[in-house]
Amino acid sequence: MVRPSADDGGAGASTGGPGDGPNMQLVTIRTPRGPIDVLYDLQIDGKTLHLKDIAVYPRQAQPQTGVLRELLSARAQIAKYAKEAGYDKLRITGYRTLRSTSARPGKLIDVTIDLSTWPEG
Repeated sequence: MVRPSADDGGAGASTGGPGDGPNMQLVTIRTPRGPIDVLYDLQIDGKTLHLKDIAVYPRQAQPQTGVLRELLSARAQIAKYAKEAGYDKLRITGYRTLRSTSARPGKLIDVTIDLSTWPEG
């Protein structure tokens, strides 16, 4: 994963400005139920690190259940890295997949974490 700093203008990452293309990143989260791949477009908007169009898929054909703890842990780790790199906010956007085991497949996800108060406590 590219770990751009807010102070260096995000060297190595797209700034999300006009004419910039996607900066796709793929991360694998290991869970007791098997690996889960997370694909997103890494964008930077000032002091906000944006994981745009996030897609979370298990490698198995059937949808995964019971992996919320690992996904929340990954979110916390990303927030920690973003804060250490000097970002003020972490934004994660995407849609729940239609084959999701969630209660609302297809729902828009738009989460913004204020890193000045992270970790929440």
